[in-house]
Amino acid sequence: MKRLIIFLAGAILVSSCHNDPLRPTDTTRPARIDDLSLDSIRAEYLYFSWTASGDDGEKGKATYYDLRSAADSSTLMNWGGAIQIQGEPVPAIYGSHEIAAIPNSFSFPRYFAVKVSDESTNTSPISNIVSLLQ
Repeated sequence: MKRLIIFLAGAILVSSCHNDPLRPTDTTRPARIDDLSLDSIRAEYLYFSWTASGDDGEKGKATYYDLRSAADSSTLMNWGGAIQIQGEPVPAIYGSHEIAAIPNSFSFPRYFAVKVSDESTNTSPISNIVSLLQ
């Protein structure tokens, strides 16, 4: 990593330059979650689980999850119109069992899916879709 040092009126500013050819750009997105499940429905919470994706495919640890919900599966597949849900766990290392308890404040029917992102904002494909129809 190159550093740029600037002397300005007695102060020293140090800036990192990330265009070092020896440090490749991260273009590998996290692996798709394909085992999202709704494990339990309680009066106050919905309990979801899945297997943690990696940062680069199936390696390492991703940066964050984006769990979303919609009243129909086509809105969920378009992603941008789906409602972003708060309460996802911080990603664990690839292969770990993840659990999310989400407040149960949804009308029926309801569809859920999750995407995974890494520190370079590479994003996984949408997970399998889970439906809540009752």
